[in-house]
Amino acid sequence: MISSYTKTFIDISIPILVFFTMIVVGLDLTVEDFRQVMRKPRTVVFGTLGQFIFLPVIGIVLVHMLKLEPYILSGILLIAACPGGAMSNFYVYLARSNTALSVTLTAVSCLLGAITLPVIMKVYGLYINNPFDFSVPLPTIFAQLLVILVIPTILGMCLRHFKPVFTKRYEALFRSVSITALTVIVGFVVYQEAGNLLLGITDTVLASVVFIIISMIFGLGIGSILGLNAHDRFTLLIEFSVRNIAIATAIAVTILNRTEFALFATVYFLTQVPLVVLAIIFFRRLQPNRQVLP
Repeated sequence: MISSYTKTFIDISIPILVFFTMIVVGLDLTVEDFRQVMRKPRTVVFGTLGQFIFLPVIGIVLVHMLKLEPYILSGILLIAACPGGAMSNFYVYLARSNTALSVTLTAVSCLLGAITLPVIMKVYGLYINNPFDFSVPLPTIFAQLLVILVIPTILGMCLRHFKPVFTKRYEALFRSVSITALTVIVGFVVYQEAGNLLLGITDTVLASVVFIIISMIFGLGIGSILGLNAHDRFTLLIEFSVRNIAIATAIAVTILNRTEFALFATVYFLTQVPLVVLAIIFFRRLQPNRQVLP
């Protein structure tokens, strides 16, 4: 059980961090990004629906198949329910794939997350019979996601539109601050739960690797079914495997009041980075002359 001081720190710092981070994400978005939805409706629709449908199914299957600690299983379900993470845009850029498609998918995923996430978690209760002893406060989750996800994203877009010089000058700084703050807060959570984390580190990494690889395969498979080119297929591979760790941590700590659930999200991120980097290196070697897409 964490101390009252630690809980107060987490309850205050994480929502503020997520709010600020989503403003930064909004700084990278314009109305034109959403027009991409109309220009590539099939890719965006199936790419988005695929994440919201198949990832939770993968999570449920893994929960039934793997004999792991409850907090690890809960972490899998939470990660699977979360929208895509903004880091996917950077990964896609490094891979010289379709950055515009990545930004569009991430934006749509995050904006719809306020609706889909609580619905998915409600469905979990129907199929898993709530074995991990926590309830999902649907109205509270919807309200908090609206405040810390949708509103700051729109604020960031407005700031970019009305203050373009300011945005261009400070966007990199804001991004660095958000990444640093996330690192500090996640490190604090790990420090508080170090005993639990070390106790199940092998199982946690194994569960993360399995979920990430299966998610990549599904993303690549959907891209192939849609008949997309190699660069768009790789973009879907990244989008499916990169989840919004900040949102997962915020829900685990501030809404579900279970810091141990955030441990899986932390290990997931640390496991995700090398796997995605390896995928990028492999893809770049297959596409040596590819130019960076806008």
